[in-house]
Amino acid sequence: AAIIGLENQLHTSQPIDHIINSIKEKCVNNEIVITALNTLEGTKNGIPTNAELKNRFKVVRKEVRKASLIPEAAPNFLGQAIGGVLASISWSPSSNAKMDMNNLDHNADIEDYLQSISYHLDNGDLNKVLNLCNRINGYPKVLLNDWEKAVEQRVIANQVISVLKADLALKHQQLANI
Repeated sequence: AAIIGLENQLHTSQPIDHIINSIKEKCVNNEIVITALNTLEGTKNGIPTNAELKNRFKVVRKEVRKASLIPEAAPNFLGQAIGGVLASISWSPSSNAKMDMNNLDHNADIEDYLQSISYHLDNGDLNKVLNLCNRINGYPKVLLNDWEKAVEQRVIANQVISVLKADLALKHQQLANI
C-alpha cells in the first residue's frame, strides 16, 4: 500500500519525504528498496508531473527559440533584443509539419529539436526528450538546464516505481510458492 501511495503522490508533484521515510522504516532489510528510494533523496519536495513538464516547456521553448536567434557577435542586451524581435517575426513550424521525430540528422536546427522534444513530450517518451536535450549546445542549452533536470527527476521517479513494483511482485511470488 505504501508503494501505491508513493506512486500516487508522484503523480501530484506533492512532497514525498514522509512516504519515502515510511517505506524505508518498513523495508530496513531490503537493499533494493532502500537503494531505489535513495535515488529520490534530492526530490523529497515533489517531482513535476508530465503535465507540469509540458506547461513549463511551452515557456522554455519560447526562450530557447529567442536565444537561438541571437547573433553570436552581438552584445548581450542588444543580442537578446534582436533575438526577441526575430523570434516574434520569424516562422515557427507547426507540430503537423512533416518531420521524422525519431531521427534528426546533423543538419537539424534548434527549431527541429524543439519540435521533436515537444512531440516526444506529448507522447510521454521522456528518455527520448532527454536524448534530444543532450544534443543542444550553447546558450539554448543553458536555458534548458533547469527544465531538463526536472525531466530527469521524473524519469528517475518512474524508474524507482518500476523497481519497487518489480521487487514487490517478486516478494509476492516467493510467498505464493511457500
